[in-house]
Amino acid sequence: VVVMSPEHAETISGSAAIRRDFMNRILSITDPRYLAKLKEYNRVLKQRNVLLASGESRQLGVWTDQLAELAIWIWNERTRFGMHFGDLFRKFRDLIIPEIGFDINYPNPGCNQIADFIAEMERRREYELRRGHTVFGPHRDDWNFSMQGHPLRDFGSQGEQKLFLSLLKKTEARYIQE
Repeated sequence: VVVMSPEHAETISGSAAIRRDFMNRILSITDPRYLAKLKEYNRVLKQRNVLLASGESRQLGVWTDQLAELAIWIWNERTRFGMHFGDLFRKFRDLIIPEIGFDINYPNPGCNQIADFIAEMERRREYELRRGHTVFGPHRDDWNFSMQGHPLRDFGSQGEQKLFLSLLKKTEARYIQE
């Protein structure tokens, strides 16, 4: 069952974490491997953040290596999902309201290889030690919901956002059905 309630408006207008949770939920429902990898990623991330918060950097590499492998796997799955989900969304959009110009996409995180991820983490190491938490990875992703090339949450009226949400929910139902 796919439900649309007033609280779901936050998916469009709320934080990146809400959009990320929305997409993670769909992926987790349809792919148990994704759920397992996401849980493992969050466990490793938590351990890494404990080290960063304590200022301990000697064991950081071990956790970074584990995080890198999981991050690349998650990003690859999200990219695959985003392409398919986006295509479904655009089919419904073109069928129902093509003139508004709604779109959805998952931006490429920029790291496709484990070595690239590790290099990026190494570049941010001092900053992360000062901040006390990991600042790069799938846990910081966002999905782009747009209207005529502009962010929907900033440029869409409440009615346009609700219309987008109904298309999003219709796409969610079809994706889960497939």
